Amino acid sequence: MRSKFDRSTWPQRLRWLADDRGARGFARVDASNMLRCDGKTAYTALEAERAAGTIVLVGSGRTGRYFTPEHARAAEPVEGAA
Repeated sequence: MRSKFDRSTWPQRLRWLADDRGARGFARVDASNMLRCDGKTAYTALEAERAAGTIVLVGSGRTGRYFTPEHARAAEPVEGAA
C-alpha cells in the first residue's frame, strides 16, 4: 500500500504542480501519482480546486490538462487551427 499525504495539503500540492508545470500543464494521472491516490480520488481533489478557481481544465478525457488560470489562457485551443 502506498503511503498517502495528509489530504489537508492536497490543494497546496496541486497548485504547486500547476505552477511547476507552467505552460505544459498536467494530466490527472500526474496528480494521482503526486498525491499517491487513485484516479477517482485525484479527480475529486482536482474538481474541488477547479471550483475554487485555482486551476483550470483545458480539454477533456485523457487529453485534458490542468493549468493555472494564467497559463490556461495561452493553452486554450484555437478554433480552426490544425
